Amino acid sequence: DIVYNDGVGYDKTVDNDWSHMLWGLKTEFACPVTGGKITPAVYFQNSFESTVNNEDELFAGISYSLSF
Repeated sequence: DIVYNDGVGYDKTVDNDWSHMLWGLKTEFACPVTGGKITPAVYFQNSFESTVNNEDELFAGISYSLSF
């Protein structure tokens, strides 16, 4: 994802500009115990606009889903 921030909902200190790009890698596999799906993911965010976020971010997550 690449995001353009038009400043809506922010105060006047936030510049209108391309704010960040999000890169991600995730996979999905079946849970052998319950039959649900487990989805681990890793993301990296490049921050372009320091008035929105002045740091690059690395974060991860995991989700579980069950259909019935």
